[in-house]
Amino acid sequence: MSPTKPIQTESDRGVRSGQAANLVGMPVATLRIWERRYGIVAPQTTASGQRLYSAQDIKRLKRLKALVESGYAIGSISRLDDAQLAALEAGRSAPFQGTAQGAAGAAQQELTLAIAGTAIAERIVEDAAELKRLGFRIGPTLAGLEALEALGQRAGDVLIVELSGLQDNVADRIVKAVRGAGYRAVAVVYAFGANSAAENLQLAGVRLYRRPANRCEARQMLRDLARDAGEGLLLPPGGGRQHRRFDERELKAMTELAQKVTCECPRHIVDLVLQLGAFETYSDNCSIETPADSLLHQLLGDISNQARHAFEMALERVAAGHHDATPS
Repeated sequence: MSPTKPIQTESDRGVRSGQAANLVGMPVATLRIWERRYGIVAPQTTASGQRLYSAQDIKRLKRLKALVESGYAIGSISRLDDAQLAALEAGRSAPFQGTAQGAAGAAQQELTLAIAGTAIAERIVEDAAELKRLGFRIGPTLAGLEALEALGQRAGDVLIVELSGLQDNVADRIVKAVRGAGYRAVAVVYAFGANSAAENLQLAGVRLYRRPANRCEARQMLRDLARDAGEGLLLPPGGGRQHRRFDERELKAMTELAQKVTCECPRHIVDLVLQLGAFETYSDNCSIETPADSLLHQLLGDISNQARHAFEMALERVAAGHHDATPS
């Protein structure tokens, strides 16, 4: 998608985000998350910075929402153009065929499904045929979030957590329990909750569902999780941060290696290490200054930390006289 396009005045007609969300039939928070994370539309802005959604924007949003409700993951369709979305919409009776990796792909490998919550576990275990079709096998069944936290390790490939109430402190506990554990997909099932807590979990890559009222809703949740797992993406890594291997004085000395090897790679690696370290610090500061997006900035800091650590290992190899800069 192209970046947001400025316009000169507010005379160009359009609707604001609240009205756009009402027309599409979704919460404003969801619209903002989709737009921020996936760039689903590029609404024009007025000179004062007010976003205005055109009729074409509304049409695209409605189409995306319909496809998500029919079984597609928003991340897998957000970059498709209108013609591609129309083609998917025409065939949405078979939703898994439209994604690059769907439930059929996930079913080729067995996925261990861990469940933290006895009530939802009973409902899911009853549907053995659907579990088998999607490639799931039931793994650990835990009493709830407390039991998951006490476990202290990954419980399976895919995780479902059941809650009676979803508050900000509970969302933080869930994120801490799953970040860095290597889950391929995580869902939270809840009865009541705060919008801020729900938004934080969505930013962390967690799917959210109200308690399923019937078997069809429970099956849809399982299909969504199977598709997510089949896309081959792990939940944001998180976990502990790696300490810096070199200070700035040592990094500056490393640039002299360029005189001893036949390329400029040492200097470029040093530049990358410095920039990644600076961005890690910047992201951590943003996490403090903008609490609403704290989880997003924590994730950016985690990724920067891991990338910096990998390049530091590469730099050590170069310093040791090895030309293979691939970290072991």
